[in-house]
Amino acid sequence: MLHFAHTRAQFVRYTSAIPNGKEARTPHKRSHASIIGAPALPPASTYCRKTGSLPVPAIYAPPMRAAGGHHRERAGSLPSLLSGAFFGIIPDMDLYLLSCQNIRLYAKRILPLLPKGRRAAFERSGSDLTLGAGLLLSSLLHVRTDDDLTFGSYGKPVLSAGSPEFSLSHSGKHVLLGISDLLIGVDMEQRDRKVNEALLNRMCLPCEKGLEPLSVFTRKECAMKLTGLGFSLPLNQIDTTAGFRWQHGDYRFFTRETEGYVISVLTAEASLPDIQLLTPEDLL
Repeated sequence: MLHFAHTRAQFVRYTSAIPNGKEARTPHKRSHASIIGAPALPPASTYCRKTGSLPVPAIYAPPMRAAGGHHRERAGSLPSLLSGAFFGIIPDMDLYLLSCQNIRLYAKRILPLLPKGRRAAFERSGSDLTLGAGLLLSSLLHVRTDDDLTFGSYGKPVLSAGSPEFSLSHSGKHVLLGISDLLIGVDMEQRDRKVNEALLNRMCLPCEKGLEPLSVFTRKECAMKLTGLGFSLPLNQIDTTAGFRWQHGDYRFFTRETEGYVISVLTAEASLPDIQLLTPEDLL
């Protein structure tokens, strides 16, 4: 019989035990954790739609909550695995933004928690973001050995255990982690980044031409990550102003600006949860 965690908070508590046997702290329970919330972009327009090998619906209808408005199916249950959107079930989802500003001060405490491969990657690159991504995966998803992750044909990392789904992004001095019971794609870029105009012209549809470039760019990146197809995905067939359909599920784009970043998420959720702002100390 398969056993699944009933809630995301329980999942973190069950799987975040550190080597000395103590239970890791759960960021959602910490009263001093900073919570970031901002309204999503206006509802998707319906006047632009490009069909092709990756069609999108002309009118996006987000999945409905189950009766009562608060019910969530258990993570990993059969309806969730098939398609929460199809069954009218909203999956659990969490978003974490980790500041890596002073993460090197914690390196001696973090490195023993990381898989051998990520430790080696940090030693080669010395990247604070590599260290931060490893800390998030280790503390929140219990990725402690190289065998805890597998990689798709185009390099998408997934948990070897099969669930939950996750997506990573990093920029500047922060790392973003999205965790969901269904497929998810997240991307972030520093607000002052300039997107190559030639690249935008190749990937944008006519209805996207006048939109904020970083919003379009990060949303396209979300689709690349959610599908696991990377740059093999035909980006000029993805309409970021509408919904996105993939493997019998309907997904929706959201974009927020916070902490000097443009953050986009592609999810089956009808809305986004608050982004939980963390420091390394919160996870150790």
